[in-house]
Amino acid sequence: MIGWLLIPTLVKAQKVFDIAVTGDYRHSTLIEMFLDLEKRYPVKFYYDPDVLPYYQVNYEFTGQTLFNALQTTLPSNGLVCIGARENGIMVLRKADMNRPYINRLLQKWDDQKIVLPDFLTAYVVDLQSGEAPASTAPSIEIKGNLRDEQTREPIVGASIRVIDETNGASTNALGKFSLALAPGAHRLLVEYIGYRSTEVHLQVNQTGEIEIPLQANTLELATVEIQGNKSANKQTAVATGVEMLSAQKIKELPTFMGESDVLKSLLVLPGVSTVGEGASGFNVRGGNIDQNLVIQDELPFFNTSHVLGFFSVFNPDLVRSTTLYKGHIPARLGGKVASALEVKLREGDFQKWHGSAGAGLAAGKLTLEGPLWKDNVSIIVGGRTSYSDWMLKRVRLPEVKNSSAWFNDLNAKMAIRINKNGTLNVGLHRSEDYFRYAEEFGYQWKTLGSNLAWRQSWNGGVITSLTASTGRLENKFFQPSGFDAFELTNGLAYSAANFNASLLSIDGHEIMAGLQWNRNSPLAQTLAPRGTESGIASNTVQLETGEEFAVFISDELRISKRLSLDAGLRYSYFRSLGPNQIFTYEPNTPFSEETIIDSTQIGANQAGQTYGGPEPRLSLNFKLNAEQNIKLSYNRLRQYLHLISNTTAATPADIWQPSNRYIQPQISDSYSAGWFYAPENHRWETSVELFFRNTAHVPAYEDFATLLLNDHLETELIDGKQQSYGSELLYRKNEGRWTGWLGYTYSRVWQQARSPYPALSVNQGEWFPANFDQPHQVIMFTKYAINPALYWTFNFTYRTGRPVTAPLSGYQVGTVVIPNYASRNNLRIPDYHRLDVGLTLDKTKSKLSGLKWTLNLSLYNVYSRKNAFSVYFKRDKKGLPKAYQLAVVGSIIPAANLVFYW
Repeated sequence: MIGWLLIPTLVKAQKVFDIAVTGDYRHSTLIEMFLDLEKRYPVKFYYDPDVLPYYQVNYEFTGQTLFNALQTTLPSNGLVCIGARENGIMVLRKADMNRPYINRLLQKWDDQKIVLPDFLTAYVVDLQSGEAPASTAPSIEIKGNLRDEQTREPIVGASIRVIDETNGASTNALGKFSLALAPGAHRLLVEYIGYRSTEVHLQVNQTGEIEIPLQANTLELATVEIQGNKSANKQTAVATGVEMLSAQKIKELPTFMGESDVLKSLLVLPGVSTVGEGASGFNVRGGNIDQNLVIQDELPFFNTSHVLGFFSVFNPDLVRSTTLYKGHIPARLGGKVASALEVKLREGDFQKWHGSAGAGLAAGKLTLEGPLWKDNVSIIVGGRTSYSDWMLKRVRLPEVKNSSAWFNDLNAKMAIRINKNGTLNVGLHRSEDYFRYAEEFGYQWKTLGSNLAWRQSWNGGVITSLTASTGRLENKFFQPSGFDAFELTNGLAYSAANFNASLLSIDGHEIMAGLQWNRNSPLAQTLAPRGTESGIASNTVQLETGEEFAVFISDELRISKRLSLDAGLRYSYFRSLGPNQIFTYEPNTPFSEETIIDSTQIGANQAGQTYGGPEPRLSLNFKLNAEQNIKLSYNRLRQYLHLISNTTAATPADIWQPSNRYIQPQISDSYSAGWFYAPENHRWETSVELFFRNTAHVPAYEDFATLLLNDHLETELIDGKQQSYGSELLYRKNEGRWTGWLGYTYSRVWQQARSPYPALSVNQGEWFPANFDQPHQVIMFTKYAINPALYWTFNFTYRTGRPVTAPLSGYQVGTVVIPNYASRNNLRIPDYHRLDVGLTLDKTKSKLSGLKWTLNLSLYNVYSRKNAFSVYFKRDKKGLPKAYQLAVVGSIIPAANLVFYW
């Protein structure tokens, strides 16, 4: 019946559908496209703005009929069109195509009740430069500042155009610009991706300075990749090996148990790997997990994982950006020799309260943000908690059924605008984990930390930042019951303070200098009986404290149109502090408890061993042409805090040990080179990077070393070396329905543990592959967008199996067969590969008002690959060693996660 009613209208509108149209709408919403077509052609569109999606449609037309253009854009977005009145077209959902709805919508347009969303119109600001009367000079210099209205951060690279004139400018690294204007009234149009266009009505009277606030376009930010981050732009950035993932990209990746995860997202990048599922930490370009500096808003993290590696402690709903430095590490960052990971949390909304709540199969979460004092003080709080025990109870194996695993975390950040150009941030982080495998063993660990940051912009192009942080990591390893039930506790207390100053007013230079201090105090290792039946004797071992001071200066400068460099120098100084007991051993004999001949007691806060030295950093970017760059870098880094562990995957029982008389700081020399190619439209890009790292004084372990509750660890350690080298290839497609990247990494990491006493050397002092040596890695991430609010994601991972130590033979002594381990890490476990698939329906991008939501469905390990986490050996009935494979995740894991936003 409806079709018959519409026939006369369709006949009248036939001519308007035949209009040939041309237009570039690759960065426009449907409504913006309709408004532009109405300006240029005799056509009128009728629609409900609250029904149309407001994501970008990304289409371009050249001479197509209007009918064909609409058929290209509308059906994929769940819409249809019909003729309406003279030269009119109505756009609506198919379910709404009935006469009552059409009449009501037309009446709303007639009554002018249809209001377009703010993001489609320019934000108008009235400003004045100087007091009246106006100067008689023909030209007056106007200086301006562009800032984010919420965060007060300067906007770099924004364009300012004088409407109806040819004059214009762009903002520098401080968000500043200058224009020469005649006295009188002018209109400026300010534009920057991700922000609402701003029209400034400026009355120019005298020379002066104006400040223009830009409103973040929240309706577009979800679809904007953070390409504006200078350090992450492969073409313009000077540094090599910098990767950045936006919060949106993290949420797009297929999830484990329905939870988006920062660290899991890093594993889809070339050069980043892990030893297996259920392993905490990550490895970067052949570095150990303790060789990565990890900070969240300047708060250092020493344990980054929940549930022994299945989730990370970073809440993705609060994350603003994630930047990984795996090649050139800026001089302002130090203390680790492999990489640096900076996680930045966003500030709360200064204008209104809103939040989100979600639940998946394993965990639930809640986020709330808003102003405590509008325009001046905001807060954002996010918490997560797990309830995964219900899944363990449904497993048939009694050991798993009687196990338990849970975690929770809380993050809070308060932002205070203390003046026009200054912001004070106060942050809090708390996380806790518990894992128990039946009555066999268990772990419990928690972290509590806080941080304070004051950032201030001063006249003369100077920006200063003062930060302080403190925290405490507490670990527990226990055996729940029985005669040998025990609790082993340890941990780390830490504090840090940094002062940085940036000078950005000198053309072609970005100079930064600063002072830094940190203090790491391992908590006492304490062994205590658990329960009344335990026969374990108590024991305590105290480790020394480490204190580090550093000063640095760096300059990123443009030498010519083709050549830029980032040069930095960092000097670090370290000292160990008591209380501690330092042992002296017999000369020319291996260290052992039997060869101790003396000891020295170091008092509380008394200095013991000291180390220090320069850490030069240099990175060059040579621009071959508009599309190709070559980069080179060299970094020297020092690490004074070491994770002492002889297990493949780190556990909470492992020890954080500062350098001392016998454990020297690790010193790394890192080299990298890269070729980067991207067409001017940046629809795709490709790169090749080579790297080599040589690290001295890496702690290695003697065979069958005893590390826990050992107050003379030096008797079990060897001063080792480490070398890693390899290459990374990346192809990335940035636009179109199919987007994503394909990456390949070839990476080798070798270790040497050569003792002055040959009998103690590992593998006779020869080089051997490290536990995390995985030569080949292939990563493929693909996103197929049905439309921007409904998309599939696919993630495939392949890695070479890591090394294990296996017996090659055995010999019999009486009735006992003793295995013969010829060399360390002499065999490899099977190769690892896995496919994940996800489907996301994102209603935050397809409606303007009301309750918004996102539904994520995912399949982890689609083809149920039983990837080996480890291979271990047990004696069979004949007493011979037999290999067994342990797979942590050996089946497909479906997950669903639903999040509501208000």
